[in-house]
Amino acid sequence: MKIDTLTVTLRPRTSWEAIELGMALTRHHARLIYGAWLLLTLPALLLANAIGWALHSLWAAGLLLWWLKPLFDRVPLYVLSRAAFGDIPSLGQTLRAQRQWGGKWMWSYLIWRRLGPVRALYLPVDLLEGSTAERARARRQVVSSSIYGVSLMLTLMCSVFGLVLQLGLLGLVLIFIPNIYLPGVFEHVSAAVKASPWWFSLIANVASWLVMTAVEPFYIGAGFGLYINRRTQLEAWDIELNFRRLRARLTQAASALACLLALGLAVVPQAGHAAAASTCAAQMAQQAAHDEDAPAETKPLVAEPESVQHIFGDQPVGGTSFRRAVDQAYADPSLSPKHKLVSWKRRHPVPEKELDPTYRGLDLSGLGNLIAVIGKFALWGLLAALVITLALTARRWLPWFSEVAARAKATDDENVQRSEVTEQASLPDDVPEAIRQLWYAGRQREALAMLYRAAVEAMVTQTRTMLAPGATEAQCLRASRQLAEREDRDAFARVVRVWQYAAYAQVFPSTDAFESLLSGLKQRFVWRSITSAAHGVAVR
Repeated sequence: MKIDTLTVTLRPRTSWEAIELGMALTRHHARLIYGAWLLLTLPALLLANAIGWALHSLWAAGLLLWWLKPLFDRVPLYVLSRAAFGDIPSLGQTLRAQRQWGGKWMWSYLIWRRLGPVRALYLPVDLLEGSTAERARARRQVVSSSIYGVSLMLTLMCSVFGLVLQLGLLGLVLIFIPNIYLPGVFEHVSAAVKASPWWFSLIANVASWLVMTAVEPFYIGAGFGLYINRRTQLEAWDIELNFRRLRARLTQAASALACLLALGLAVVPQAGHAAAASTCAAQMAQQAAHDEDAPAETKPLVAEPESVQHIFGDQPVGGTSFRRAVDQAYADPSLSPKHKLVSWKRRHPVPEKELDPTYRGLDLSGLGNLIAVIGKFALWGLLAALVITLALTARRWLPWFSEVAARAKATDDENVQRSEVTEQASLPDDVPEAIRQLWYAGRQREALAMLYRAAVEAMVTQTRTMLAPGATEAQCLRASRQLAEREDRDAFARVVRVWQYAAYAQVFPSTDAFESLLSGLKQRFVWRSITSAAHGVAVR
């Protein structure tokens, strides 16, 4: 693809800017696009209505034209794809290209992809790249990966705009009808819609064709803008084009530099002779000056600056031209933001008293009141039905709520374990045996609590430290650093770790691990009966 011939400025654009770019291209080449469009779609409109007339189904003609949109979409796409690269086709070339261009893809766009929501984006991929079916499928996925939603919104907006235009054509007819005749006109239109005469279907077909003619070229142009922008993002067309321009400039600069270098080499010998001649002349002039008795009057080498009067003349600053320039500067819109508003008014305004005060248009207040009453009773009825349903099914869902509440309460009770610890209670005489009895009686937490208290007591006795009331495990560990032997410190840290797992995570050691821990502590520490409260140990 010859991106050097692109007539579009390539730069990073958002998807909506790319849509605007495609619509701008459509406006720029609107004469050629609409000329070929009319020559192709107008005969199709006449032929479709003739077939519908023969089959006594004129409504099918409008449906057929709508279904054949992908065939007509090739016209703006053909023109824009050539014009964007500087090759603007003629009207004849555009019409002749419609006989074969993109024919192999039209079957899919007229059958299973006819209702595709991103037709404007997929058409350039299939018709312009000319790939096989598998490669085209992969290319469609790559191109639409990040702009599928924007393309979908484009299709939705163009569809809604077409509907608005059709309603606008209906409103264009209604504005020529006086208000007093509108109720009768609505009745006649309603009767015509029910009867569906041939002239009504024909008017609807022509209106649909007009809307399609106004919207469809811009829809395809916007899709082509998205396609160009996506190709620029994927293949870095803007960067490649800038590198090509840079190469062209450097090539031209290199040619000019080579010419200047050759010219300089030719001028250097002549410049050397000229410099030697000037040096000799300066020496001769200096010798002549010394030979003279009276030196000549020296003249200044630099001329004196001219006066301000000589430069600006005798015209005063506050002259006519100066005031005119000031007035023109203040008349600039940026300094005087003023604008003129033009509005239409009646040449002969009708006084309000001549208007009919009794006519107020169609009275729809009764319909609004009816809808409000129906909605009110429907909501109350829905609320009553909900209450009755809950009352009748209470025996099913009420026990479930009771079970959930009871289960939540039981869970909370299980998570919180309470144990009565008497702060003034002293340790037993035989601490290891008392701890074993608690463990094998199923009271593991109390056994580990007594083991922790006994270890803290032994550590305090050996280190001769005083713990604060309510000392935590971390404070006890810091105090244990004063133990003389490393084995004692490790044994105490092991007791603290086992107690923390039991107190906070409800994780207890196995019986073998418990026996091993108790035997090791019995060898390391000497337990004796003393109140733990005297040392302020906090056991949770």
